Amino acid sequence: MVGAGEKIIHDNPKATQKELEKVLKRLEESRDQFERVLDNVLDGVVITDPEQWIVLWNPQAENMFGYSSGEALSQKVS
Repeated sequence: MVGAGEKIIHDNPKATQKELEKVLKRLEESRDQFERVLDNVLDGVVITDPEQWIVLWNPQAENMFGYSSGEALSQKVS
C-alpha cells in the first residue's frame, strides 16, 4: 500500500490535505494489520535489508532463537 500512497502523492501535486490524510490513514491501518499478523503468526519471521541487517523480528522468532527483538534488531545476519 505504500506504493499506492506514494503514487497518489507524486502523480497529483495538487492533492488536497484531506486526500493526503486519507492515504495516510489507509497506510496506518495497513501497517497495524501487518503488525497484528506478525505478532500472532505461529512461525518465526525475520526480515533483513539488502545488506543483511535484521529489520524485523517477531515474537515467535524470539521463542525460536532465544533473543529478544531488542537484541536482534540492527544485528547483521552471518
